[in-house]
Amino acid sequence: MNNLVSVCIPAYNQPLLLRETILSCLAQTYRPLEILVGDDSDSDTSAEIINRLKLDDQIPLHYERNSPRLGQADNVNRLFQRAAGDRIVLLHHDDLLLPEAIEDLANCWIVHRDLTAAFGKQYIISETGDVRLFESEQANKIFRRTAAEAGLQRSAIASALVQQFPNDAFMVRSDTAKRVRLRPRSEVGDATDLDFGIRLALENAQFYFLNKYTSKYRETAGSLMQSGRVVQYMFPLVEQVEIPGEDESARKAALRRMAPFYVKHLAQSRQKGAALRLLFSENFDRRVRRSTKGLVLLGQILFPWLDQPLQKLRQWFVARSRITTLLTISLWINYDGGLAN
Repeated sequence: MNNLVSVCIPAYNQPLLLRETILSCLAQTYRPLEILVGDDSDSDTSAEIINRLKLDDQIPLHYERNSPRLGQADNVNRLFQRAAGDRIVLLHHDDLLLPEAIEDLANCWIVHRDLTAAFGKQYIISETGDVRLFESEQANKIFRRTAAEAGLQRSAIASALVQQFPNDAFMVRSDTAKRVRLRPRSEVGDATDLDFGIRLALENAQFYFLNKYTSKYRETAGSLMQSGRVVQYMFPLVEQVEIPGEDESARKAALRRMAPFYVKHLAQSRQKGAALRLLFSENFDRRVRRSTKGLVLLGQILFPWLDQPLQKLRQWFVARSRITTLLTISLWINYDGGLAN
């Protein structure tokens, strides 16, 4: 394995955020390093901003404008193919690496030389870059990125199913990433990142969780923080994927976490029968079913005309609460809406 690490950044508009992302890569303590940008943007602004950057002679930056647009999956796959390093870090254009991130992740291979991928904890930051510490700690707890889970994972498949394996800012062997590739939206909808993690894990993979913050996940207007539409792809994906029997408990945990969001999607889609079956199935946590949330979902299924007033009430609450991330955190963190086709 060569020591070169390739940071692959799929970009789509938001050139100022892309600039911050690239600067976070240039600030890395690790060498040797290369940066690759695949740009699906609608204008030349990103290219102009990159041309004005003061680059590090030791960190080459390879920029490519995609015309016509490739879309998220094909853009990432092309970046993977262009990467010269034996290890890749995938970084969305609006997220950031902490200065020691690549060095810390690369050191995981010193501890376990046969790793497939390594990842750390994610800070959640606002669009302006402010760290939301409480939400960050809660998110990492939900996704089992805690001290108790640190180190080599017993099951990479379980890690992917419960979304411990993150949407980006992970380090992965490039040969495996190039072989697995991302599947297009036509096949997996908005669950591209989750699907990649699961299929990567199914490659007899070894995942390592480093109990240290390594990246910052940015909430933007284009992300799914305020939308649960991704669940319509995630829930069936997790429900149908073929996995070893010993990982069924991880599948069940993932389905129960997503079930309330999927029931809501089914209710809004006027699929009353399917929504009721899931609400009263073993994949729906009984404690949630008996709670106020469960009653609200039942009301949305039986009385769809209530949905609009409930949505307005939720929007009122969202506008006045700093912790609304927790309402949809299990959905939006694994998809970057800014890269959607």
